[in-house]
Amino acid sequence: MEPSEPAEPALVPATNVIPPEVLREAIKAVAAERPLRGDAGQTYSPAPDSVAARLAKGFAAARAAVPPKLLEAPRMELVSAPRDPKRIYRVTTALGEYCLYYPDKGGISANSDPRSGRPEFGQPMASTCPIPF
Repeated sequence: MEPSEPAEPALVPATNVIPPEVLREAIKAVAAERPLRGDAGQTYSPAPDSVAARLAKGFAAARAAVPPKLLEAPRMELVSAPRDPKRIYRVTTALGEYCLYYPDKGGISANSDPRSGRPEFGQPMASTCPIPF
């Protein structure tokens, strides 16, 4: 068998019509580039005083008022002040709620404890939640 000669490339007509396969490749390239651009994370959000924003806040408040179902993931929220080194998280589950108290690892009293270098240092303690004032 003789090797066949390579076929000559098909000539593209000299019109302004773009072939469909070239158009498809261009669309794929643009779609692949879009997430790499900076505007990929921008989404539409309604004005804070609009009806849609108030409706969304109402739905979020109603969902937060109902405890999670038995097979739903627990909800966690930060109860302590945002810059407080001792963090307190409220965990709400289908069976109830409790708080996790994380110690301040940078505090002098914690670091002066001889047991502070142990691996369990810094583990949270679970207890009842504080009453908000």
